Amino acid sequence: MNNAFEKYVFTGRNEKVRSEILKRLKPNRVRELTYTGMPDDGKTPFLDVFERMPDEPYIICLAHAIVESWMVSDPQIFEGEYFIGFPRPVRPIFEHFSEGIMGSDDTDIDERRARIYDRLYPQTRKIKRALGSELMGAEEYNYSVYGRLFSPGGYQGHTVPSYPKLLTLGIGGTLKQIDEYDAITPTVAKKKKDFYRACRIIMEGLRDFILMYASHAEKLAEDACGEWKEQLLEIAYICRKVSTEAPTTLREACQLVWFYCLWDCVDCVGRFDQYMLPFFNDTEEDRELIAALVMKFWEHGVHNMTLSGVKPEDGTDATNEITYIVLQVLRAMHETHPRLSVRIHENTPKELLDLVVTMWSEGMSDPTIASDKNAIEGLMGYGVPLNDARDYTILGCQEIEIPGKSNFGCEDGSINLAKILEITLNHGRERFGGLQLGLDLGGTTDFETFDDLWNAYVKQVKYINR
Repeated sequence: MNNAFEKYVFTGRNEKVRSEILKRLKPNRVRELTYTGMPDDGKTPFLDVFERMPDEPYIICLAHAIVESWMVSDPQIFEGEYFIGFPRPVRPIFEHFSEGIMGSDDTDIDERRARIYDRLYPQTRKIKRALGSELMGAEEYNYSVYGRLFSPGGYQGHTVPSYPKLLTLGIGGTLKQIDEYDAITPTVAKKKKDFYRACRIIMEGLRDFILMYASHAEKLAEDACGEWKEQLLEIAYICRKVSTEAPTTLREACQLVWFYCLWDCVDCVGRFDQYMLPFFNDTEEDRELIAALVMKFWEHGVHNMTLSGVKPEDGTDATNEITYIVLQVLRAMHETHPRLSVRIHENTPKELLDLVVTMWSEGMSDPTIASDKNAIEGLMGYGVPLNDARDYTILGCQEIEIPGKSNFGCEDGSINLAKILEITLNHGRERFGGLQLGLDLGGTTDFETFDDLWNAYVKQVKYINR
């Protein structure tokens, strides 16, 4: 399949699945926000947990709230699909990968949330107070006053967990590793102990969520017949296996990746063609499984997946058959999701470059191209070890990250450089509000040369970002 003209053709089971997805496909912006789950059911698991556990640390409440938000959601399985798992409803209070714990304008919800605001948003309150004190001498950050200048960093931003580690250890092995780390952590290191406890709560919750889906598949199989009954029983078996054990087949690996992707708010799935390769046997069935998982990513708005690049261990080309399958599937769908990035380097195969250009020529904005040479050298310049730098992945808004080891991409914090120029030209004051936000370095007519203005502007940027 590795040529630029062999477009993927959906057939058989995948064609039926694709047809059904098209009937329920949400608009582009809804998928971009990952709001593709079931209708709001009015449940408030986040508030329920925080109200129920007033004396627990924030990290423990958050872990329990995330788990409960999934466990009170009804399983959804659509006939014919290879992989099961559906997002939670977008409820009056819910957790989002970028914004944190979000809420509606419902009066009752607002009253409940107001009573425990500091416990729901401890870091947000801390950041805003610090910013207000630093810049304004005010008790707290006030967006209406100077939100036009900058906004504080978001809840977590785009992240890529270590899918290779998940596939190697499985949920059971990950729980064992958590316990090992916890066992060597002294009792006095309470924050670390709480962190490991929260990790265990999340992974045990994921296990129970998968088992809930297995039970639901078995229940559906009782009333099903023929091929669909057999498929449901197979789905249930795979779910029960990956709830505790590391996967050994491509189908098991794909199912576990999708379940974890859901719990990561269907954000970014990293170097997909690399961590799936050990399970791939290049059969027609395996190609169909890869296409089926990519369709899950499509339906629910996965923000980015990264293909090709170099291998971490020796820097040789990492392009493989999965690279081409994913590109050809997305080419056939001609869609906006999942967002896609291709890493290139001096030894990138010509066939891969031809396929990328062909997709562009057919009107697709993806894939984005990332330069291994620039990215790897840049990461190493910041002290990232060579093997890790070679293993970088692209995130939703094109940030660069080391899977499972970093979060460079907290893209939700921003600063308005044009606003800083405005206050530089106006004695450090906001032009319309008159608020003193920066240094008084003069006004528009006080700068005799461009260099004078530029030097003042640079000084002002450094002051605002101090």
